[in-house]
Amino acid sequence: MQRQAEGRAGERIRAQRIRKGLTQIKLADLSTVGVRTIRELEAGRTLRPHPVTLRLLMSALGIPDDDHAVTAHSWESETGQGDAADDLKPLSPLPATYGDFIGRADDLALLTGVLVQGQRLVTVTGFPGSGKSRLAIEVAGAVQKSTGIRVVLVPGDGEPVAAMHASASARSATGGHREAVLNSLSLGEPVLLVIDGAKRGVWPAGIPRPPHPSFQVLATSRRSLGLPGEIVHSLSPLAVPAPATQGTDACPAVQLLIQFIRRFQPGFRRTALTDHSLAELCRRLDSNPALLQGIAEDFSIFEAESLVGYVTADLVSAVAEAAPAVLAGAREVLAGLDAAETELLLQVSGLTPDWSVDDVANLLNEPPLRVGRRVRSLLDAGVVQPRAASGAPRFQVLRLVRAMTGGMATALLAPSAGHA
Repeated sequence: MQRQAEGRAGERIRAQRIRKGLTQIKLADLSTVGVRTIRELEAGRTLRPHPVTLRLLMSALGIPDDDHAVTAHSWESETGQGDAADDLKPLSPLPATYGDFIGRADDLALLTGVLVQGQRLVTVTGFPGSGKSRLAIEVAGAVQKSTGIRVVLVPGDGEPVAAMHASASARSATGGHREAVLNSLSLGEPVLLVIDGAKRGVWPAGIPRPPHPSFQVLATSRRSLGLPGEIVHSLSPLAVPAPATQGTDACPAVQLLIQFIRRFQPGFRRTALTDHSLAELCRRLDSNPALLQGIAEDFSIFEAESLVGYVTADLVSAVAEAAPAVLAGAREVLAGLDAAETELLLQVSGLTPDWSVDDVANLLNEPPLRVGRRVRSLLDAGVVQPRAASGAPRFQVLRLVRAMTGGMATALLAPSAGHA
């Protein structure tokens, strides 16, 4: 009876694969089930095909949910191996967060709505330290609360996509998060996969890539993942008042900095002079949450005005002391830009503090739409940020990025460099 059940499952898969014109290698690519597993199953030599394996193959072949559910149930009943539910491991709760979630209400509402409506892949990009991970945790919690969907956290490191299918199948994949995803799929349970720190060309081994009808993905990454159906949400720095603006109570960046300071100085008191310095620090540090958290510790030994002076005098050194991980990440971001992106970044760094796409198009003597797409790539990388202004959209290069590129932009725009 077991052999008959195995044979029927293998014959069904083989017939549907041939009907769709797929090779075993292509089916392996679509389903993430190893080629050897498919070959053994179709030949009737697999002793105990896992229900997850069957579901992944049948999903990739387009067999309707009710159809392949009946097939899996039939096989399980005949062999007594219907144990997918027994293997389901409890999931860890979402990571604990500290402090109020400040300044990202619009991002939270937008991304939660997109996922609740069924979007399969959302990637949050942004500069190192900009708060991508915290936003992803908040969004996952909101989606879970709204829909009851199962949330599984997955580390961003994994095997290269090109090598994944040759080295790992759904059954052999290890790690609690993989088992949780695959077992949820075997039960037809929707899943929200949160991949923190994803990298282009890398995907967790043994887990299907989107789009997949049974799970959604919310990823954080420094750049777009370049996968089909991806929506990219670039995280902008927190709002900070202009230098001439009076009052900082409604400024998210200042609110966040004060929250960080009070971790080290619970009795911290604000004055008009202190508020002015806090706002200036936020501007100098690009309103980057990780940089604000790093500098907050120094309020226990320095006055706010002194910290503004130190940051203004040597921003790169100040960041190296306050948040070395952000500086290291920033260097990786700059090193990861291609030649065209690097050249454009240096060119716009040499302009006035803020500029429009038309300004850059006139500088380069190129069509504005072409230049706009190139500016968009810098926005996605987080090295350029939109600047609040009435009229046409304007942008600026992050202060840290301008400080790190140093005199390179000046040299590029000099007459000797061909930009007379």
